[in-house]
Amino acid sequence: MEPGRIPSYAFSEASTIRGAFRWGRSVKPWDVNIDMKVVGSVAVSPDGGRLGKGHGYSDLEYAILLECGAIGEETPIVTTVHELQIVDRIPMGPYDVPVDVIVTPKRCIRTETPYKRPSGIDWSLVDGRVMNEIPILRDVRSKGGCLRPST
Repeated sequence: MEPGRIPSYAFSEASTIRGAFRWGRSVKPWDVNIDMKVVGSVAVSPDGGRLGKGHGYSDLEYAILLECGAIGEETPIVTTVHELQIVDRIPMGPYDVPVDVIVTPKRCIRTETPYKRPSGIDWSLVDGRVMNEIPILRDVRSKGGCLRPST
């Protein structure tokens, strides 16, 4: 969404899912540069461990964006949670994306996470159901990744 293209009276509506479809425009991940990725979390740990809803969509989104050049390995991954959502430890797997910054109403924690980020999409985890749910995966697979076109 580009604020300059949205009338100020529509900002509240545009910030909803329904409003995003009305006021936003569809772009491909290889056509954008993302400076910071904000992720939802059920729980996080001070070392950057993150637990989402348990379906892996946020981690897959990260992998797609990385392969398409929309984000880089240095792009900060940030989450907002309540203090009660911070736990001592969260087990992390090889395709889990750790967070770099945890923001609560009381503080901002820079995790200095020791966890490595995934290097891209693990196609062995993408079955037909996931391909149908996330159509951009077909584009990425057919291109062998979605490296940005050279300018």
